[in-house]
Amino acid sequence: MTQDKTCPALPRLLLAALLLYVLSPVDLIPDAIPILGLLDEVVIVPLVFWLALRLLPAGRWESYRARARQALAAETGTTR
Repeated sequence: MTQDKTCPALPRLLLAALLLYVLSPVDLIPDAIPILGLLDEVVIVPLVFWLALRLLPAGRWESYRARARQALAAETGTTR
């Protein structure tokens, strides 16, 4: 697996922070509060992911998806 050194730092940082937030046992709103406790993950995760995708240069996401498809096809021996 190779890293794309041309990917902007801000989307990388956002996704790293999102991963830390998801894996962290600390929540903005405790899960013990009914309904609201789970809503922070339901709102924050897609919002930050969407923002990180929007901050990528045009066409970058599609090129990443194409590379992932090629790697998966090479690993499984299938073509699509």
